This record gives sequence, structure tokens and C-alpha cells, in this order.
Amino acid sequence: MVEPEDGTSAEPAAADLADPPRTYDPIVRRSLLILAVLAVLTAADAAAAVLVPFCFAVVLAAILSPIVLRIHRWGLPLWVGAISAIAMPFLGLAAAIHFLVPETQVWRHRLPLFIRSIELQLDGLMRSLSEARDIARQFQEIGGEQTGEALRVSVDDGPTLDFLWNVPVLVTSISVTLILTMFLLTTAPPQFRRLGQGKPFGPRISRTLALGAQYLVNDLASYYRVVTIINFGLGVATGIAMAILGMPQPYLWGIIAALVNYVPYAGPVVGTGVLLIVSLITFDEAIYILLPPITYVVLTSIEGYFVTPTMVGRALQLNPFMVLLAVLFWGWLWGVPGAFLAIPMLIFMLRLMALPRLMRGVAVRQVADVMMPLEANKKNPADEAEPRPLPE
Repeated sequence: MVEPEDGTSAEPAAADLADPPRTYDPIVRRSLLILAVLAVLTAADAAAAVLVPFCFAVVLAAILSPIVLRIHRWGLPLWVGAISAIAMPFLGLAAAIHFLVPETQVWRHRLPLFIRSIELQLDGLMRSLSEARDIARQFQEIGGEQTGEALRVSVDDGPTLDFLWNVPVLVTSISVTLILTMFLLTTAPPQFRRLGQGKPFGPRISRTLALGAQYLVNDLASYYRVVTIINFGLGVATGIAMAILGMPQPYLWGIIAALVNYVPYAGPVVGTGVLLIVSLITFDEAIYILLPPITYVVLTSIEGYFVTPTMVGRALQLNPFMVLLAVLFWGWLWGVPGAFLAIPMLIFMLRLMALPRLMRGVAVRQVADVMMPLEANKKNPADEAEPRPLPE
């Protein structure tokens, strides 16, 4: 080996032999990110039959977990608390049906008379249409004889019952959701307790996941607490409006409006349809028939487009436009179930984005903090976010 004159070695240094650091083109990185997002959305759309019940189960488990833990503190097994918590909404629905059904006796007596009057009107209309169809057929036969062309007859089978095929699917989805909810309520608390104790992924990762899960449960509880207050206000406003308009049992309409409003879009549509039918039964003049459903539509529109985005945004410190955009997006992706799950999915995604900051020890107590620069919510001694084990 030839030595250079200055006495240094001619062999290249190890640093020179190492591969140069790779630099990724920002355009390529953004393109890959967009492709990954599109792939996830496509998979979410294709797997909606599985993901929607699972998401509902996670939301229900987050809402009912405080009840299960309280029952568990009384010395009862977790499965007893899970069954009790799941049975409570069904018992409440059964009680509401038991007390509200007697209030509809007047409508039930007037409904056959109303249906009979509609049938008589439709019978006269159908008779007139039949006569017009016979006249049109005679003209077609005359035209066919003159031209020598055969007549084409199309038969309309009338309305189909294809929607009945969706009933078993709906029952299956509800059953799967309840089973998954029971499974999560009975198995999640011990797993969260293990995470709080630093198992099985190590103290840092495990406690970060435990803290993120607790934040997620708190956010979901805050959201549904605000929604319950909003629905109560809508029910009171609907009851007062129906009393002013002369509808029978106005408090009943307030209760119905508050209950159906838990289902976005579909709930108000059903409430409007029922109000229209009862208005047709109760009143005779067109203006009085249309006022109750129109008033209800106005109230639900104000609630859905102004009150709910504003109050939910303030409770979770989110932009109301982001809340409305989430409802539109998930409603477009999964339909009515997606609209119901829109805000929980938004909260979940923001909490998922907050995990890297929690790993660094940064307290992200509000979901809106995820959208802030990291320097704006760096940890300090007064705002230290140390994960704690879940209560026994």
C-alpha cells in the first residue's frame, strides 16, 4: 500500500464509506400520505358492516363504563355491572312506551276514520285515472291499427318490499353491537389497569395509552352531556310550540322530539312525518295542518345548524365548522350511523393525534390542544400530565 507523503493513510475513512443520509422529496411524502388516507377511507367504506357496530360498541362502552365501575366498587362482578348498564336504556324505553301509549288513545280512535276518508278520496282519484287510462288505450289501439305496429304494454308491479331484507341485517348489527359492548365493558377495565401499571408495553407507552384512554372517555362523556342538555331544550321548545299551536298532548311531542333527536337527520325526519299525520287527523284547515310540522322543522334546523355545533364546539373547544364538517363527512361515508358517530370519531382521531405529545410528557387535556403548536402546550411543573392507574 502506498503511503502519501504527509504520512496519512490512503484508505478512505469509515464515514466516507457510509451511505449518505436519505432525503425524501416533500412532494413524494405528501403524495404517499394522500394515497394512504384514500386507502383507509376505501377500506372503511368497504368494511362498514363490521366497523359501524364496533364503533357503536366503543362509544356505548365509553358512556356506560362509569356506571359499570361504580357497580363494581360495590363488590359485584363486572359482568353484572355490564348487564345492568346495558339494560338501563331498554328499561327506560319500555317505561316511556308504557306511559306514552295511553296518551295516544284519541289518535288511535280517530286514525281509522282518517284512513277511511283518505281511501274514499283516493278511490275517486283512481277511478278518474282509470277512465283516462282507458281513453288513452283506445287512442293507442286506433293508432296501432292505422300504422300496423304492435302495441307495447308495460306492467308496473307496484311498490316492492325489498326494504324487508334490511330487517335481519339491522337486527344482526344491533346484536353484534350489544355483544361487543358487553365484551368491552367486562374486559377493558382490567386491561386499562394493566396499562396504568406499566404493562405490557413498558411504563412509558403503557401509561401514555392509559392516559389517552381516560381523556377519550372524559371527552365522550362531555359530548353526550352537552347533547342531552340540547335535546332537553329542544323538547321544551317543541312542547311549548305545540301547545301554542293547539296540538293535543303537547308535552308528549316535547318528549318525542328530545328522544328522536339523538339520531341525527333520521330522527327529525321521523318526527316531522308523525307530526304531519297527527296534524292531518287533528285539524281541517291547511294552514293549521302545516304549522306544527313546519315549526318543528324550523326548531330542529336551528338546533342542528347553529346550537349543536356552537355548544359542542365550546364544550370540547372545537371549531363549530370542524364539528359540522365531521357530521357531513361521516354521514356521507356511512350514512345515518356515520352522522351519529361523527363527533365521537372526530374526538377519537384528535386523541390519536395527541399520543405523540403525551409520549413527550405534554399535557393535552383538551382535544383542541392537538391543533396548537407544540411550543404552546409544552409541559411545565404546574401542568404535568402523569398517567395514573385506573381505580380498582
